[in-house]
Amino acid sequence: MAYQSMAPSTQSSDLRLTGQQPAYEHEAPFANAMIQAILTKVWSLRLDAKTQEEISEKLNFLLTPTRMRKYMALYFKYWQPNCPMIHVPTFDPRTVSLSLLTSVCFMGAKYTEDKRELDAAQRLVDFAELFVFSNGILSGENEISSTYYGVQNVDDDPSCWVQFQNLQAAFLMVICQYWSGSRTSRNRAMENRFSEVIKVARRMGLPTFQHGPEERLHEYLWIQRECRIRAINLISLLDCAFSFYSNYPCRLSHNEMECALPCVESVFESAHPFQEPNFELSREITLSEAFQKLFEEESSRASSPSTSGSTVAETLAKLTILDTFMLIHLLYAFINTHMTLLATILPKSRVPHSQQLRNSRASSINSAIPEDSTLASIRIALSRWHDHWTRLRSTTSSHDWAAMGFYKNGYHFWLVSQLLITKKESVDVVMRMEVKCEDKLEQLKVLLKDDNE
Repeated sequence: MAYQSMAPSTQSSDLRLTGQQPAYEHEAPFANAMIQAILTKVWSLRLDAKTQEEISEKLNFLLTPTRMRKYMALYFKYWQPNCPMIHVPTFDPRTVSLSLLTSVCFMGAKYTEDKRELDAAQRLVDFAELFVFSNGILSGENEISSTYYGVQNVDDDPSCWVQFQNLQAAFLMVICQYWSGSRTSRNRAMENRFSEVIKVARRMGLPTFQHGPEERLHEYLWIQRECRIRAINLISLLDCAFSFYSNYPCRLSHNEMECALPCVESVFESAHPFQEPNFELSREITLSEAFQKLFEEESSRASSPSTSGSTVAETLAKLTILDTFMLIHLLYAFINTHMTLLATILPKSRVPHSQQLRNSRASSINSAIPEDSTLASIRIALSRWHDHWTRLRSTTSSHDWAAMGFYKNGYHFWLVSQLLITKKESVDVVMRMEVKCEDKLEQLKVLLKDDNE
């Protein structure tokens, strides 16, 4: 079963995704292919015959062509605004990677209002995960066999478009499991599966991926590369989000992110980006450069000009809401790491240990966070971020702001970041947290409540 990459289909995307039944609907080979692919992974688990039969029945119930198109439509209506990584006008279930189609359908099924469908999707998603992570460049078996034979399958080449779609599928499955899976599935997605995603992203060279001049005459090539740029930016965002929500250490560093920033949303949403009046071949600034700009002193430009040659104000003025949302994630992760390291060298209280236990809150308040050059730069960066976020908020209509998905929650990341650099109790709380904790924000909210009292 192979769904090879093609040029964009000319068929209307509305017809492809809304569940309407075109003439070929009764064939829909992708539905049967997905069922068989997932069943193959089920059979490999050596479950008893009755369980296998139950799973097969649920798959045949859930993955009919009509339901699958409904789940695709739900995905693009509800999840795409939060994670604009797939180019919707060129998405065709008949030609897209089967792995990506699987992740899109199961993610979309999470939004169905039909309780039977939702229950079936919840019961089957672990098996879908097994299939998604067994394909091509993500498969350890394929890697080992290729190494043994000393040859590489052309479809396993990191530059292959189908393999990139398999990476998109894996990334979406991580989000799906972390968001709505069982506790075991959440931890597996965060600890194991996401590490596999980052390994493959690095192998594909995505952390340094940018547009090139050769794309000027090839619109579809530009679209494919823009999808890659968006994928690594969003992978970095999720990496930081794991630190924010679950206290899980980041696996990507900010200085590693030499990828270009995503284009503006109206261009990416277009069927023909080159025809958009605000089209740019490239943003001409990387995520790492934008992050560094937040810390840059204006006076330093005379002695060491910035890589982009623009002032801090000029750079910030060009940042979109998505850019700004990604930057506060990087800022939070950077601050969390710095304050955690700083906490290990903070002066210890000289009172007896028993008294520390009885009065830990008082000793925390009395221990000031020592200022250092990095902390001073962090304050500047946070202030600049907040000023720009406020300007974006004031210049964006209420309708457009409501359609921003998760991006409009960027202020919450700024608020927690401020806590970490102003209240030592915040650092104390973070230092006591376990990796993979599930109530990090709840613990920090207590400190916010104290501030308001």
